Amino acid sequence: MMKSMIVASLVLAPAVVFAQTSAQVQSRTEVKTSGSANVGNGSGHRLSADAQNQIEANVRVARERKLPEQPIRRRVAEGEAKGATEAQIVAASRRTLVDLQTSHDAIVRAGHTAPSDEEVSRGAQLMARGYTSAQIEAVAAKAPGDRSLVVAFDVLTSLQTQGKSTANAVAQVEAQLASHASDAQLRGIAVDVNSSSALNGAVNLGRSGGSASGSTSGSVAGSSSTTSGGSAGTGSANAAGSAAAGAGAAASGALTGARGGVTGAVSGTVSGALGKRP
Repeated sequence: MMKSMIVASLVLAPAVVFAQTSAQVQSRTEVKTSGSANVGNGSGHRLSADAQNQIEANVRVARERKLPEQPIRRRVAEGEAKGATEAQIVAASRRTLVDLQTSHDAIVRAGHTAPSDEEVSRGAQLMARGYTSAQIEAVAAKAPGDRSLVVAFDVLTSLQTQGKSTANAVAQVEAQLASHASDAQLRGIAVDVNSSSALNGAVNLGRSGGSASGSTSGSVAGSSSTTSGGSAGTGSANAAGSAAAGAGAAASGALTGARGGVTGAVSGTVSGALGKRP
């Protein structure tokens, strides 16, 4: 019996070893394949080897020219996520490389001999948004060579997003840089644009609401009684001013409403006095 078991173990051992070895090889192969797999383009397909080679060639050129590589990779990932075709993705990577080079050269011509990757990347983003190399150079030229251009470029993007033309945005940023404005002051340009627009809209709303409610209510109530007319007019003005405050223009709404209320009160007084005459 013992002899039979020994013989069986000798026969089965090579098979067990072979199975274990095969499993290990297969596992290694799967890991290697997974690690080197191409990134999908968002539609469930993988970029072809030719497309990958062209993209990597653009990345190598950027590396050789000491340009940032990440903007190219981000653009490729964006194209993949949106389901763009391989041709579109490859073309986008090439355009990004060109924009990076153009941005770098414009900044250097302006006197910033060693621009950072962030500056070059921001400049390339501006190029993609329609800004020209001349505009980028003009803005960079207004800043000292040792001052970062990141904030200035970010403000250009913000102003364009708010509806400003590229020429208008460049003029505003150039003026700030020429006056040695700080980065915080530069950021304030975009904040002021948003705040002014919202405030003007709220003030206009407060004026129209306060004036209409105050004058109408005051006049109607005042025509029946002198005292009640004045109170009603003032009360309506205050209410209109409070409503305007809710809209974000308390001061302007209350002031305009008060004027309307006073007008109503005066009208009420006159009407009441006339009503008492024999």
